Amino acid sequence: MVRAAELGSGQALLKAGCMYLSGIECEKDYEKAFDYLTKADERRIPDARFYLGSMYIQGQFVEEDVVKGADLISQAAEHGSKPAREFLEMKDKGEGE
Repeated sequence: MVRAAELGSGQALLKAGCMYLSGIECEKDYEKAFDYLTKADERRIPDARFYLGSMYIQGQFVEEDVVKGADLISQAAEHGSKPAREFLEMKDKGEGE
Protein backbone atom coordinates (compact mmCIF):
# COMPACT_ATOMS: atom_id res chain seq x y z
CA MET A 1 0.00 0.00 0.00
CA VAL A 2 2.71 2.46 0.96
CA ARG A 3 4.56 1.59 -2.26
CA ALA A 4 1.46 2.42 -4.34
CA ALA A 5 1.08 5.65 -2.37
CA GLU A 6 4.66 6.60 -3.13
CA LEU A 7 3.79 6.25 -6.82
CA GLY A 8 1.05 8.85 -6.36
CA SER A 9 -2.26 6.96 -6.45
CA GLY A 10 -4.80 9.16 -4.67
CA GLN A 11 -6.71 6.25 -3.15
CA ALA A 12 -3.45 4.58 -2.07
CA LEU A 13 -2.33 7.85 -0.46
CA LEU A 14 -5.63 7.99 1.42
CA LYS A 15 -5.32 4.39 2.60
CA ALA A 16 -1.70 4.85 3.67
CA GLY A 17 -2.65 7.99 5.58
CA CYS A 18 -5.49 6.16 7.33
CA MET A 19 -3.19 3.27 8.20
CA TYR A 20 -0.70 5.59 9.89
CA LEU A 21 -3.50 7.58 11.54
CA SER A 22 -5.14 4.51 13.07
CA GLY A 23 -2.12 2.28 13.56
CA ILE A 24 -3.70 -0.54 11.58
CA GLU A 25 -1.06 -2.75 9.95
CA CYS A 26 1.67 -0.33 11.09
CA GLU A 27 2.69 1.79 14.04
CA LYS A 28 0.73 5.03 14.49
CA ASP A 29 2.62 7.94 12.99
CA TYR A 30 0.67 11.19 12.82
CA GLU A 31 3.37 12.96 10.82
CA LYS A 32 3.28 10.33 8.08
CA ALA A 33 -0.53 10.25 8.23
CA PHE A 34 -0.66 14.02 7.74
CA ASP A 35 1.80 13.84 4.85
CA TYR A 36 -0.07 11.09 2.98
CA LEU A 37 -3.47 12.63 3.64
CA THR A 38 -2.28 16.04 2.45
CA LYS A 39 -1.02 14.48 -0.78
CA ALA A 40 -4.34 12.65 -1.23
CA ASP A 41 -6.19 15.91 -0.61
CA GLU A 42 -4.07 17.59 -3.30
CA ARG A 43 -5.39 14.89 -5.65
CA ARG A 44 -8.94 15.86 -4.69
CA ILE A 45 -9.81 12.81 -2.59
CA PRO A 46 -12.66 14.14 -0.37
CA ASP A 47 -12.19 11.60 2.42
CA ALA A 48 -8.60 12.80 2.86
CA ARG A 49 -9.90 16.27 3.70
CA PHE A 50 -12.23 14.72 6.29
CA TYR A 51 -9.37 12.92 8.03
CA LEU A 52 -7.19 16.04 7.90
CA GLY A 53 -10.05 17.94 9.54
CA SER A 54 -10.27 15.35 12.29
CA MET A 55 -6.53 15.68 12.87
CA TYR A 56 -6.91 19.44 13.35
CA ILE A 57 -9.85 18.98 15.72
CA GLN A 58 -7.88 16.49 17.82
CA GLY A 59 -4.50 18.20 17.53
CA GLN A 60 -2.81 15.16 16.04
CA PHE A 61 0.58 16.26 14.64
CA VAL A 62 -0.85 19.76 14.04
CA GLU A 63 -1.78 22.41 16.54
CA GLU A 64 -5.38 21.89 17.62
CA ASP A 65 -7.66 24.12 15.56
CA VAL A 66 -11.33 23.19 15.89
CA VAL A 67 -12.50 25.91 13.49
CA LYS A 68 -10.12 24.84 10.73
CA GLY A 69 -10.94 21.18 11.33
CA ALA A 70 -14.69 21.81 11.14
CA ASP A 71 -14.21 23.82 7.94
CA LEU A 72 -12.21 21.01 6.33
CA ILE A 73 -14.85 18.46 7.32
CA SER A 74 -17.63 20.65 5.89
CA GLN A 75 -15.69 21.02 2.64
CA ALA A 76 -15.16 17.26 2.49
CA ALA A 77 -18.90 16.66 2.94
CA GLU A 78 -19.68 19.16 0.17
CA HIS A 79 -17.35 17.23 -2.15
CA GLY A 80 -18.92 13.85 -1.44
CA SER A 81 -17.09 12.40 1.56
CA LYS A 82 -19.40 9.86 3.18
CA PRO A 83 -17.51 9.85 6.52
CA ALA A 84 -17.71 13.66 6.61
CA ARG A 85 -21.46 13.64 5.92
CA GLU A 86 -22.00 11.00 8.60
CA PHE A 87 -19.90 12.98 11.09
CA LEU A 88 -21.90 16.15 10.43
CA GLU A 89 -25.21 14.27 10.72
CA MET A 90 -24.13 12.86 14.10
CA LYS A 91 -23.01 16.30 15.22
CA ASP A 92 -26.34 17.81 14.15
CA LYS A 93 -28.14 15.17 16.22
CA GLY A 94 -25.93 15.97 19.21
CA GLU A 95 -24.16 12.60 19.16
CA GLY A 96 -20.44 12.17 19.79
CA GLU A 97 -19.97 15.38 21.73
